[in-house]
Amino acid sequence: MRILALVFACLLATPVVTAVTTGTALAQVQTEAQQSQEAVDNMRTQARGALNTARQFLGDLFVNTKETLGMNDEQLFGAGVGILTGLLVADIVGSGGFGSFVFAAAGGLFGKWVTTPK
Repeated sequence: MRILALVFACLLATPVVTAVTTGTALAQVQTEAQQSQEAVDNMRTQARGALNTARQFLGDLFVNTKETLGMNDEQLFGAGVGILTGLLVADIVGSGGFGSFVFAAAGGLFGKWVTTPK
C-alpha cells in the first residue's frame, strides 16, 4: 500500500513541480524579453540621435561650403555630380589613387563650369 501511495504521490507531484518550474521559466523569459526590448529601444534612440547629428552636420557643411565658395545651389549640385562622374570614369579606366583624385577634381570643375551662368 505504501508503494502505491508513493507512486500516486509522484504522479500527482510531477505536474505541480512542472507547473512551478514552468512558471519560473516563463517569468525569467518575460524578464529577459523586457531587458531585450529596453536594449533595443536604447539602441534605436542612440541611432536616431546619431542620424540627426549627421543630418545637421551635412546641412551645416552644405551651407558653409556655399558661403565659402560663393556658389549657388545649382553650381554646388553640378560640382557634386561632376565629382561622382569623375570617380566613376576613374573606376572604369582603372586608375589608381592619384588618378581617381585627378578625375574627381576635373569632374568637379567641369560640373561647376557647366552650371555657371554666362
